This record gives sequence, structure tokens and C-alpha cells, in this order.
Amino acid sequence: MLSMKVHLNIVKKNDQVLSDAIQAFIGSNKKLSSQYTANRIKSIWKEEMGPTIFSYTKKLQFNKGTLRIYLTSSTLRQELSMSIPQIISMLNRELGANSVSKVIVC
Repeated sequence: MLSMKVHLNIVKKNDQVLSDAIQAFIGSNKKLSSQYTANRIKSIWKEEMGPTIFSYTKKLQFNKGTLRIYLTSSTLRQELSMSIPQIISMLNRELGANSVSKVIVC
């Protein structure tokens, strides 16, 4: 009688964290990466700026490193226009990358 050894570890395991795998997938597709970044910016904006400023935000558009912030309040528009470097710094810090290079407050 022949004895056969059964190997339970036939398939190689790829020890990669799910979040890393998702980031690699998103990073490999430019359009998907841009949309993901735009959605992250919207979440960060709401969280960091708070409910009051968010309520005056009509729309956020992100394209090729430029973030356009559309506001309903001219006073807030003027205030945020003076804080553009801080806004860029805060967004890039939260994104973990230098994705935002320019901010236009409209």
C-alpha cells in the first residue's frame, strides 16, 4: 500500500491587509483614484470644518489637484479665502498625501 501525504497548505497565502489591497487597487486606476480622493475630501471637509461651515457649503469639486469650494455666504467666502494655505495643509495632512495643490473659494 502506498502512503500519500496530504498537504493542506497547497495554496500560497498572500499576507496583505485588506485596506492595503484596496488602496493598491484604487491607486492603479487614475479615474477611480481621483473619485476616491474627491469623496475623501468631502468627508474630511464636513468633519474638520464642522456643521456650521458645512451648511454654507454648496458644492466641492476636486479635479487635477485643484479644489473648488462653492459657498452660499459671501462673508464666509472672504474668511476662507484668507485661510487657503491652512486649508490645503489640513486636507493634505488628513489625506496622507499632497493631493490638493490649489484651492479656489467661489
